[in-house]
This record gives sequence, structure tokens and C-alpha cells, in this order.
Amino acid sequence: MKREWLDNPFWDNPEKTLMKAILKTTDSQGRVTHQVITLQEKNPDDPSDFNPDWKEVVEQIGIDKIDQNTLDREENRKREEEAKLAKEEQLKKADHLQKLFKLKLEAFEIEEVKNSNNRELKGKLRRAKSSIEVNIFAMMIVMEAMDNDNKPKTE
Repeated sequence: MKREWLDNPFWDNPEKTLMKAILKTTDSQGRVTHQVITLQEKNPDDPSDFNPDWKEVVEQIGIDKIDQNTLDREENRKREEEAKLAKEEQLKKADHLQKLFKLKLEAFEIEEVKNSNNRELKGKLRRAKSSIEVNIFAMMIVMEAMDNDNKPKTE
């Protein structure tokens, strides 16, 4: 059986006493298997007993490469986390805009708003950036319509 360690092991703890590595084995019939293995530097029951697989990985790959793999892995994880947060923020903004748009549509369905001739308030309602602004401008238009209805009509 042929054994080979892939060149991407990384430290699994800050003390550098644990590492994860991938062991590629090829059997006598040419079948290849890959195993992710967590390696300890020493046997926890006997600290003088070094793990031969650990030694093999360190000799084959080297400490510098393992350090670099660990740094690269951490940087990738940070980038992925930042990208995930940015995507969540975009989805949140899109959801907010969609809800705001629906609220504006509902406001323009109100009879007093629909029939209003106050272009300034209707424009402010269209450009509103929050649900509070939509409610305020819609309320102002409705109040204006109510005031107009309560004014005595001149003949």
C-alpha cells in the first residue's frame, strides 16, 4: 500500500500540537482513498512517544508550509465570513426596499392620496426612505383632503 500526504495540512490549535492532514492511500489494485486525519504530536498518555505520522507529515511538508497553509486557511475563512455578512446586508436592504415599495403602493391606493392634487406631498411620498416618512406624507395628504372637505364651499 502506497501512502502519501497531500501538501495542505494545517494546525488545528494555536499551540501547534494538533494538525489536520489528508492521507492519500493507493492499494495494490490501484484504488485510491483520501482520509482527513487529525494528528497529535505526542501520545497524551506517554509524552515521550512521538506520533510517527506527525513526524512523516512534518518531514514531507515542512513546518513553514503548514504555517502558511494555516494562515491561508484563516484568511479564506475571514473572506468568506465578510462575503457572507455583505450578502446578508444586501438581502436585508433589498427586503427593506421591497417592503417600502409595497407600503408606498398601499399609500397610493388610499382614495384621498389617489385624488390629491398636491404634487409636492405626493412627490415626497414617492421619495420617502422609510415607512415612517411614507406614513407621515400619506397622513398629511389625507389631512389636507379632510380640511378641504370641511371648508365651506363658496358659490
